Amino acid sequence: MSDHQDYCNNFTAVIHRDNYLSSNNNEQDNIILEERSGDEFLIELFRERSFLYDKSNKNFKNILMKENAWKEISKAMIETNCGDCYTPEYCLKRCTSLREQYNREKRKIEAQ
Repeated sequence: MSDHQDYCNNFTAVIHRDNYLSSNNNEQDNIILEERSGDEFLIELFRERSFLYDKSNKNFKNILMKENAWKEISKAMIETNCGDCYTPEYCLKRCTSLREQYNREKRKIEAQ
């Protein structure tokens, strides 16, 4: 299994576990759950466009295609009421951040 597939599968499992563990219904928890839900949808949209992360994809170096993909992802996030903050730049930054977070956690687990 590639690192990306492992990342996607494990990160989704962590999100579901975290959602299950957060049983309080105060406003702070709702904000976190909404962000997690947005992250799940963002990851799903990102996964559908393998040329954004798969270096072996023939379109990996196609900058115009990538820019259009981030615009599509942004539009989908905004249209599904995830928030107006999901600009193409924010979506790219958030995906990068989520992947880095996953890799840190993975290294921490492997070091134990």
